[in-house]
Amino acid sequence: MVEKHLISMAHDKDPLKRAHAMDLIGNSLSAKPDSVWLLLEGTRDKDEEVQVHALYGLMDLKAFSWSVCEVVGKLANDEKQTKIVREKANLLLEQAEIVMSEKLEVLKFNDSKNVQIAIMEDLADGGCTRAFRQIQRLVKSDDPDVSEAATKAFEKLKEIERQRGMTSTATKMMTSGLATKELAEAKAQKPVRI
Repeated sequence: MVEKHLISMAHDKDPLKRAHAMDLIGNSLSAKPDSVWLLLEGTRDKDEEVQVHALYGLMDLKAFSWSVCEVVGKLANDEKQTKIVREKANLLLEQAEIVMSEKLEVLKFNDSKNVQIAIMEDLADGGCTRAFRQIQRLVKSDDPDVSEAATKAFEKLKEIERQRGMTSTATKMMTSGLATKELAEAKAQKPVRI
């Protein structure tokens, strides 16, 4: 739980106090859901300084879940954002990609049961769909714990992929001017994997 004074600072009228709160939350070295939520809220702040400090806070916490990357990806591509905010958002996405790639490599070559289970959870949380094949292989593991963890990770990745498909379909429909009924029908469909 984030301390009350930090929550208060994060919502202060003074942008310098809000930016300082983002630093303190990022330096807490604990990526709790409420910490990440406050930092994500900071990325949407009207003040550029607060946004930048929030992005650095997310990087400090290594908060590279797929939902964080989805929000930050939109920020990186938003032409209404300042150049520095877009650059820092892209930096976070690059760091997330590096971390996921490193974890995927460890998963390929490490036979330790505990390491495999922890890394599969991280890859699933990160929405690393490149891990599908590797995790699917571990579903057939002789070790029931590894097999169970792999099954959970695989299902989570499939759900993330489904949600990503819904998001991209909804975006395409909104920009093409399709009606709400057609949008609802598209959400009910499952995305096709290539």
